[in-house]
Amino acid sequence: MFFERIKKRLASKDIQENRFYDGLSPTRNKLFSKLKNIFLTDKIDEKMYERIEEALYVSDLGPRLVSQVLDRLRAGENLGESTHERMKKILLSFFPETQKVTKFPEDERNGPKVILLVGVNGVGKTTTAGKLALKEMSTGKKVMLVGADTFRAAATEQINFWAKKIGCDFVSRSDGADPSSVVFDALESGNAQKTDVIIIDTAGRLQNKKNLMEEIKKVHRVCGKVIINSPHEVFLVIDANTGQNALNQVKEFNACIQLTGLIMTKVEGTSRGGMIVSATNESKVPVCYLGFGEHEKDLVDFDTNKFINALLDFDITS
Repeated sequence: MFFERIKKRLASKDIQENRFYDGLSPTRNKLFSKLKNIFLTDKIDEKMYERIEEALYVSDLGPRLVSQVLDRLRAGENLGESTHERMKKILLSFFPETQKVTKFPEDERNGPKVILLVGVNGVGKTTTAGKLALKEMSTGKKVMLVGADTFRAAATEQINFWAKKIGCDFVSRSDGADPSSVVFDALESGNAQKTDVIIIDTAGRLQNKKNLMEEIKKVHRVCGKVIINSPHEVFLVIDANTGQNALNQVKEFNACIQLTGLIMTKVEGTSRGGMIVSATNESKVPVCYLGFGEHEKDLVDFDTNKFINALLDFDITS
């Protein structure tokens, strides 16, 4: 009953779009709403450019992109487009051309699709793992959650709670077990049981701690030994409140194990949504999902047009 109810909610386009728009309201209300009067002006002067620059800095867009936005706005003054429309096009251009990518299509995989979640402490990886599992199950997939965070007892309990709640398989070990051995056993089990998707929750680690990063490399290698070419997706989970420090996280994790996508969590709690633009632009790693809260429905597929429209107060249904 629970699963069927949630499946219908996840499939509802209106709910997904409203959640996307509502979740970005702190950034829109505290930042981009300040630009509305400028957007209504046919021609902007230097004082207005200063206001735009200030608003973009407050959003945590980053110095390099702020400079590019201003340069392009000036360059396009005589093109016959409104400032509003030019701003939208400029911000859209900062995203990778292909937003959501899959490393290996389903017909090229040898076994289950393996998704590896990585990130620093406290970003919401375990909750995200549960939400991802539910999204996959809503399309009829058989899913297994793997608790490879063996250093934090609460992590195992939390992901076990999600597995029981949504009714999917779950593999973990006692606290202190070697994460790589947990992953090895889970992938062998999932492969034997014809599981469609295996989602691995890993321990939080500081990106500047070499020994911890080496451990995640080992987990990555073990995946490939059990299921060829896996993991098929490596998602870096980032707390949207992190601001420009997120750029360093993306850089270090991407250098350690090639990332296929970013998942931004706690978006509803920050007014600095510009960080999302700069993080994907700097790294060329696409944003795949936005997380807006603790509920099962609050992990939304990322859409560049909806994102920019929500920030600039466009009509998201157009």
